[in-house]
Amino acid sequence: MFKKFYTTQMSGSAKMLQKRFTEIRRRRGRAARLAAAIMSAVMAVSMLAVTAAMAAIGADGLEYWDRDEIYFQDGATFVINVSGKKVPQWVYEDITDKDGNISVTINRYECRSAGSGEVTPTYTITLSGSKGIARLSCNKCGRGIADNDFPYYRKGSMSFSEEIYAINYPFRKTGPTDVDSGKRRYAYVQFGVDENRKTQAVIGIKLCNGVENAPYNPADMKEFDFISPIPNTVYYIGNFAADAFYYETWNPIFTFYEKNYQNRHVKGVDLSITQATENAIDLRSEVTVPNADHIRITVWNNDGYRVSWLDKQEVSGTDALNVKAYDHQTAEEKADKFIKGQIYRVCVGIYDSENRLIYRWQEYATVE
Repeated sequence: MFKKFYTTQMSGSAKMLQKRFTEIRRRRGRAARLAAAIMSAVMAVSMLAVTAAMAAIGADGLEYWDRDEIYFQDGATFVINVSGKKVPQWVYEDITDKDGNISVTINRYECRSAGSGEVTPTYTITLSGSKGIARLSCNKCGRGIADNDFPYYRKGSMSFSEEIYAINYPFRKTGPTDVDSGKRRYAYVQFGVDENRKTQAVIGIKLCNGVENAPYNPADMKEFDFISPIPNTVYYIGNFAADAFYYETWNPIFTFYEKNYQNRHVKGVDLSITQATENAIDLRSEVTVPNADHIRITVWNNDGYRVSWLDKQEVSGTDALNVKAYDHQTAEEKADKFIKGQIYRVCVGIYDSENRLIYRWQEYATVE
């Protein structure tokens, strides 16, 4: 079932996966250690850490992505109790019994498309109880300024539905989520987010039903209760709390583990950084491969946030490319200069006329 998505080189290191799960921000006693151990064991069985991307390399040395790929990244876990709460019928039919306890696990993935070769983030949610498990796919993830009575600066939210209805690639296909149960199962999770877009709290979850003809939309949110996590059961794994709602960490060219990617030497592609100043990073691009159409450039700071970009520059032989500083780490602060002495990661993607990624390149530059 998973063969379409998972490459043969995904075994990687089991220790790496264990380490990601044990890096829990709230190390408070046995419960935290147990949660990390359980989650790492489950994920080690179903999806192992990735060590290499699996593009097909053509005779011209360019990359051609011939399969969908899914890379596990991090997540969050908490426990709720639905006893005495208004919940849909499917909750007691499929998930929990009289005890009402449900373990909730949110996993974040990066997914590379066989069509475009680009990477996109997505999430799944697993609801586990005494009766069974439901695995739903994310169809919406957002953040916004909170109301005056909300205890955090921003509201973050994620909505989940069954895979046949999920909007986000690739779990609307056959992936590690449930097939259509016919019950239109739907989950909505709300988070408290600070002014720097870091997750401060899981506010709660609402379980409901999807609209009959559009199950990726909730039909009856007002009919059911908003349920808060049981105290001291919320744990974050990896960087989830730091950047789950910080979309500027999403790199469409490289997955999160490819920071040390080694550039391929391809005839007809020559890229170099000529200078890096406070005002701009300059590149020299010489691209003569016949199917190259345009170039996209993104610049990232040491914290892994995108701070500048240059979009869809047409390939025309030898070009001088200028990426000006534009830093938007927070909504309130914008800087028009790179920071002197800092190292920035410059990522370049070369695309064909059908917007498919065919070559990737990265370099680290110190601003003078």
